[in-house]
This record gives sequence, C-alpha cells and structure tokens, in this order.
Amino acid sequence: ISPTHLSYLFKAYLGMSFKQVLLRLRIVKAMEILSDNPNRHVTQVCDDVGFCDLSFFVRKFKATVGLSPGAYRDQFHNSETSPELLALVDDLSHPLLDSSTQFRQ
Repeated sequence: ISPTHLSYLFKAYLGMSFKQVLLRLRIVKAMEILSDNPNRHVTQVCDDVGFCDLSFFVRKFKATVGLSPGAYRDQFHNSETSPELLALVDDLSHPLLDSSTQFRQ
C-alpha cells in the first residue's frame, strides 16, 4: 500500500489526514499525562508524546485544547475542574480511542 493511498484511507474513514490523527493522539496522550502527573514538567510531557520542539508542542496543544499545557494541568488539578474541560477531554479522545468507533463508509 502506498503512502498516498494510506493517506486517502485515513481521510475517507476517519475524516482526518494521518498527520491530523497522529497529532490528535499525541495531544490526548499529553492531556492524560498532565492529568495523571501534576508534577511532570511540560518539557518531559513534550518528549513523552513524541514532539521534538517544545514551542511547536505548546502551540498545537493550545490550538487544540484552548489552553497551554501548563494552564491545562493547573486547571485540571484545580479543586473545581470545569465541566467544559472534562467534556473537551472526552470529545478529543472519543472517536479515535473508542473501540466502538463507527467508521465512515
């Protein structure tokens, strides 16, 4: 299978390119790490999820989540985590990580 055809299949079945899927999975994983490990430094999380450029990671995280990674971690560990933030976590992870995903035909 060629890379072009594989990209076509990603777009056809998931509605996103391979790069978009990979970016989304990395951001979701970063959100999990930041939620589970409040003392983990953002630089370490950046490395953990496969980004080699911290500023690119922060920019993409903020564009996807609406908060910087540090602000996300702080808000998530606030005693009153907003329902909107919890809904965002669920929305971002649902279609790609849920085993019941219904692919587009």
